Amino acid sequence: MISPGISTSVDYFTSSEFPKYLGSGSSKQINIRNGIFLRFDFSKKLSAGFGVETYRRDESFDCIYFPSANDSLPTLTPLVNNAEYGCGSTSNATTSFLEVPIFVEYRFYYRNNLVIYSSIGIGPQIVFNRSVVITDNASQVAEDINLPASETSFINSWTKPRFSTGIRSKLIDRVLFDIFTEFRTDRIDFINNTYSLGLKISYSLIQ
Repeated sequence: MISPGISTSVDYFTSSEFPKYLGSGSSKQINIRNGIFLRFDFSKKLSAGFGVETYRRDESFDCIYFPSANDSLPTLTPLVNNAEYGCGSTSNATTSFLEVPIFVEYRFYYRNNLVIYSSIGIGPQIVFNRSVVITDNASQVAEDINLPASETSFINSWTKPRFSTGIRSKLIDRVLFDIFTEFRTDRIDFINNTYSLGLKISYSLIQ
């Protein structure tokens, strides 16, 4: 049986990667994730599938210094939260992501139109857009930075793992409704992690 569906979730994102993601270690933010998926049922207990999901994350840096040619620095790379230089500007950025997970699902309880399952998955995390606004602290003039295509579209990770568990019930004939929780990490060292609570609706097609 094949079941296409849609999903949405509230993501609680935490990061200890400094200075990314709100410009501080252990930063936290809440995001909304939406997606579509296709699930293939091989038996009452086992299925597999793939999906496409999209979401955004925000970054803000309160203290940025743009070096000039008069500074005795090896490069003109902007300095973030550097105590030796002033805070000339602030930065606010929004990054849009696309994920294409492949997953395997095991249903360990199946009775009276109620299913309890767990799944594992992996797939690429793709950055497809990034917008940055720089604000001068003295004049409060904001400037949109147009980034080159090489910086706004790239694969951030090929192997982003995820672990999920959920409850599935039949709403009406062939229409299924899920409530699920999920854990995802951007990297194997668990620096950037996401905890999700979401909903899925799928339609069971007859082969």
